[in-house]
Amino acid sequence: MGRSRSEYDFLTQLVTAINYNQEEHVRHLLETIPENLKDPVNAIDSTWGRTPLFLAVDNENIRIVKMLLKKGADPNVEEDTLHVAVSKGSLEMVELLVSHGIDVNRVLKSTGKTALHVAVKTNQTEMATLLLGCKAENSPSKIYEEMLLHTALRNGNRRLSLILAKLVPSSDVDLLDDGFTALHLAVERRYMEVIKELIKKKDNVNRISSEIADQLHIAIKNKDRNMIQQLVGIGAEMNVSVDVFTLHYAINQGYEDIVTLLLDNGVVTIKNYNVDGLTALHVAVLSGHLDMAKLCISYGADVDAYCKTNKQTSLYYATAQGHYKMVKLLLENGAKFDTWVCDCSTLMDHALFSGSEPITRLFIERGAAVNLFRFEDDEEAHLAIKILAEVIFKDSNMLKIVKSNWDDIQKYTKHREYYNHCVQELTKMRDVKIFNNVTLQDLMVMNLNKLATLSRNEEFVTGFLRIGYTQSFPIYSEILLSKFTQARVRGELLIKAKDEFARLKKFALPAICAQIVLENLDEGELKNFLRGICHCKGEHTCDG
Repeated sequence: MGRSRSEYDFLTQLVTAINYNQEEHVRHLLETIPENLKDPVNAIDSTWGRTPLFLAVDNENIRIVKMLLKKGADPNVEEDTLHVAVSKGSLEMVELLVSHGIDVNRVLKSTGKTALHVAVKTNQTEMATLLLGCKAENSPSKIYEEMLLHTALRNGNRRLSLILAKLVPSSDVDLLDDGFTALHLAVERRYMEVIKELIKKKDNVNRISSEIADQLHIAIKNKDRNMIQQLVGIGAEMNVSVDVFTLHYAINQGYEDIVTLLLDNGVVTIKNYNVDGLTALHVAVLSGHLDMAKLCISYGADVDAYCKTNKQTSLYYATAQGHYKMVKLLLENGAKFDTWVCDCSTLMDHALFSGSEPITRLFIERGAAVNLFRFEDDEEAHLAIKILAEVIFKDSNMLKIVKSNWDDIQKYTKHREYYNHCVQELTKMRDVKIFNNVTLQDLMVMNLNKLATLSRNEEFVTGFLRIGYTQSFPIYSEILLSKFTQARVRGELLIKAKDEFARLKKFALPAICAQIVLENLDEGELKNFLRGICHCKGEHTCDG
């Protein structure tokens, strides 16, 4: 049945007056509604396809809205009246509509969104708070299903994010939006109060631990130390531990301060194994981070712990890699060197197989058994005998420590003969002068810093080079050349370092003090010192 002429004319006049904000005309029309017209304030205008109330809301004229509501306008006739009111941003308008029974939970058929979603998407914190609190039907579950928290986090609205986080039920904490949970987004935003709220909603300790570990890994990867500290604090506060992978990742990357932070707060322990059967110390050794290894040991790492998958120790890994300083560190901290490894060989065997003279020397000086009869190739046995002869020659008291190796040499003619040749060469070195009273034997036994000082003397350099050491001392020629080269390199580094140190006004130390400081640095540390000086000067290159 069509609309009567009088009803059509009245509605047209009313809508026109609303669109032009003619408040007095609207008031007059509402006061003089013809008696034969049935509910004209809720009718749909044929031109605009909207009710008078919707048009007044869209026009943001709250006085006309009040007139229409007073005359019985139903705010629920159209599904998007509240959505439009919210999008306009007027709290007063929304409060008015709510007070007249508008359905705040109404979902648009076209988008599946509520008015609350509009408020969150447009970053209206007060509006969202109003809608959240106006009706009990606003179930947190439904709110979360609309991914409102994700939206607030992506918009960077900290306050609204926290409000929504408090409403999220535990069952919905892990919901994904574009592959991200709300917690991931909160970590990206560094909203610690939101992070705490979401983590607390995890329904058991294992889930909490797993989530903190996941977020810690992201923070460590991004080197976000502030976030790491906050997450570690949450873990400590909630008395949970995280997966050891987090610690091992930081160790592998060499992040000393982060490792210290994790261990100091007790969220992870140093002795735990990862999925590959490795401890933190194993990881430090395998990654070649000496400082990390020192740190692990200082926190109580077991230097003799076996890898669960192959039964190897940290000392084995360091030896296999030929990492002299790492081997030395482990031995100084009580690592056992006389154990068998999985292929029925010893660590000494592996040092000899690798041809590492410095590491072999470390083992021999601690009395490691050489097991000379195990070597089919004389080269490995000769390396051990050569070092053994040198060690005993320097200090006869070492015989007590290396007695088992000495006895093996005496039993086997071939090895005994080679040992005697070694002793002959070492003895002969006493009579070969490099310059003044400095002999080849001094080169073998002298402290490296003293040799470095000598290497700056041109007579020492030319004196060594004119000696036919390769022909006269075939057994020890490589060791002699190595010691000479090390002395020259260290001598040059010390000269440069002392010159630069003297220019540092911040460290006004006497020359002798500076010398003592620098002589206690190894080659790598001296190079790092010089590189640091070059960097401060803005130089692009730095010799050494």
